[in-house]
Amino acid sequence: PLLHDPLAVGMVFDPTFCETQPMRIEVETRSERLNGATVPARADDAEPNAEVCVAVDARRFLNHFVTTLTA
Repeated sequence: PLLHDPLAVGMVFDPTFCETQPMRIEVETRSERLNGATVPARADDAEPNAEVCVAVDARRFLNHFVTTLTA
């Protein structure tokens, strides 16, 4: 299952659930199809403004999530 909101909360308690990378994230305003979407900046030298999750230890997070809910 895709549990984005619980994962965000889980990251507050254990930031090792995700591997993150600093990135520049911008809001698309010129594309009809993607208007309002958050996208990584195209320039490699763009100054990061966010930590972006690039990998998730899904099994460990899901185990923690279920254990917490059933405790």
